[in-house]
Amino acid sequence: MNIISKRTSLSERRSGTTGGKDKHGIAAPICSINAPIAILSRDGIITAVNQPFLDLLSAQAHDVMARPLEGFVGTEPFSASFLSRLLKERCSTDIRISLTGTTGEDVPVTLSVAPTDGGAGRTAFICTATDLRARIGLERSLDASDKELSRRVAYIDDFRSGVLHMLRDIDSGEAALEAAYRQLQEAQAELMQTGKLTALGELAASLAHELNQPLTVIKGLSQSIMQSMRVEARDYERVKLITDASRKMELIIKHLSVFTRIEPPETKLVDLNGVIEEARIIVGQLLAGGSVKLDLDLGAPPPVSGSANRLEQVIINLVTNAKDAMPDGGTLRISTATEEKDGRTYARMSFQDTGHGIPADVLPRIFNPFFTTKEVGKGTGLGLSISHRIIKEHSGEIAVETEPGKGCVFHITLPAASRGAGA
Repeated sequence: MNIISKRTSLSERRSGTTGGKDKHGIAAPICSINAPIAILSRDGIITAVNQPFLDLLSAQAHDVMARPLEGFVGTEPFSASFLSRLLKERCSTDIRISLTGTTGEDVPVTLSVAPTDGGAGRTAFICTATDLRARIGLERSLDASDKELSRRVAYIDDFRSGVLHMLRDIDSGEAALEAAYRQLQEAQAELMQTGKLTALGELAASLAHELNQPLTVIKGLSQSIMQSMRVEARDYERVKLITDASRKMELIIKHLSVFTRIEPPETKLVDLNGVIEEARIIVGQLLAGGSVKLDLDLGAPPPVSGSANRLEQVIINLVTNAKDAMPDGGTLRISTATEEKDGRTYARMSFQDTGHGIPADVLPRIFNPFFTTKEVGKGTGLGLSISHRIIKEHSGEIAVETEPGKGCVFHITLPAASRGAGA
């Protein structure tokens, strides 16, 4: 039994019924009341009803008169003990129940039950019913509307989330497209610059060939003159200087021809110390115009597997960068050693200069193609990028340590060649 807990005292609710009835048994004082009302005896027997109450049950007066109201309650029992408690407490209450009419339909109602003096000392109950079918229909309609609204809100939230996700995807797609476009521009610029460098290399090789012919004449004539002169002759030392200079030029031209020669990728055993010694021929010329001192500290690194010509290019690139970092002179120290790391053996080359160092904001970009802090016409920015790529091709690593104002050092580690490699 659903008690809605609306209680009033007996003095607040009194019935004006006198017990008089019409020909149908309907109490005269309640005939004109529009609300469904039934009068009960102490034991819950219906003693009087009005027409709205009969309409609620789809019944006639003879169907309900002198019958217990409990017989029409279709849900929880409307017991005599419940009525006895109301009499004892002298209070009224509202309960939510279902009344079953003659058609068998359960009618949900709120039943207000209150004890009342029926006159002549008789005690009875007056019951006022409130039909809840319209209210329940409205509640169901509101509940359905609420569910539909919740569904629509969820749909809108999902739609908005989907739109936001799509917008984020578009933003990230645009960012990726812009990054790809920048990479394409850099690749195109690198390709153009590489083409220029290739053409320059071919030109250098051609010039080396052309210079080699007059140099051979100079070398041959100077040697012939020396052979015809006495050692104590006045011009002997001058002719000897011409001969030595021609030999040195011949060596440089020969080395330049090898360096600019386009070769297919090769894998041979390479002695890093030997590569550094070979590179000294060109490196010496690079440093000759300045006051940079070259200090070699060559240890005993293990042989590596790769291309001596490409590794020599790395050495020349790093020496060139070090020279540019020391415009007022300084010392470039090149060292080699063996390094053990993670159970493997590596050959290490280090290039340490005493230049101005690399600023912190520039450091993350030094290996980017065409990035350079040099003035226009004084560098392409490809040196470190190409060196980085060559070292990666050799399964090695290149790292830099720097402190602004105190120079920097580039460390190159290459895995030692396995036995039989490059054979």
